[in-house]
Amino acid sequence: MRTLFFSLFIFILFNSHTQSKKDQFNNLVKERDSLRIEMKLLDQACSATLDSMTNIISDLRNEVENLEKKIKSTEQVIVGEQTWMKYNLDVATFRNGDTILQAQSNEDWEKAGFNQQPAWCYYVTDEDAIEKSYGKLYNLFAVNDPRGLSPEGWHISTENEWRELEAYLLRTDYYYEDIFYSKNSQPIDRGEFGKKCLKIGFGGWRDVGFGGIDEDAYYWNQNFGENDETPRVLITPKETKSTEMEYLRNRQEELFIFDSTSWIMGHYVRCVKD
Repeated sequence: MRTLFFSLFIFILFNSHTQSKKDQFNNLVKERDSLRIEMKLLDQACSATLDSMTNIISDLRNEVENLEKKIKSTEQVIVGEQTWMKYNLDVATFRNGDTILQAQSNEDWEKAGFNQQPAWCYYVTDEDAIEKSYGKLYNLFAVNDPRGLSPEGWHISTENEWRELEAYLLRTDYYYEDIFYSKNSQPIDRGEFGKKCLKIGFGGWRDVGFGGIDEDAYYWNQNFGENDETPRVLITPKETKSTEMEYLRNRQEELFIFDSTSWIMGHYVRCVKD
């Protein structure tokens, strides 16, 4: 009889211990699952916060970039009797606020041309890097659009105005690099004189691809005709760097070359004050 009671006691004690272990295990599982849920919620909250912060930073960068463009568009340089914009035009809308198409591929650029649609793009290097420092390249449909590409109070430069600029430079003591620059050339410290001058960089051009960066630059001229071509001006570096204009004048060397081209090309725009 005593043995029976002892066995029953051991059986109850064992079951009680086993049940306690099961309860502990179940509690641990519940605690683990609860922590998993908290971690998931925390991860979602962090991701949402990170996305929000990324969007905020992106918006701030865009705002700073837009402000920099607006500041550049207000900077001007008086050259003789002319007032030029200091930098190339860098707008994505017409004067009335209508958006201009951004061509992000060669196919986009060709399609816009075939459809006679205004378009712009940035220069893309051989390494697929986007070069924004020279401003935007525009097709001739953007240049000739009646809605007006230039800001209020300005107009797209004409061939006569480029020729007047050329004549002024040739009869003054400007250095070549006071007006034109390349990223491969060393700037000259001309003090305040140099800072007030035009900054025309050799930003290249585009057709179905890109070319000419650091070698030359084309600028559209205002088109007053009704043909399918638009006048432009070509600027190329001179062989002798840091050359005074007296040297160029003695050689009777032209600074600018004028011709015209068709819709496939993309060139920069420089504006002159009305």
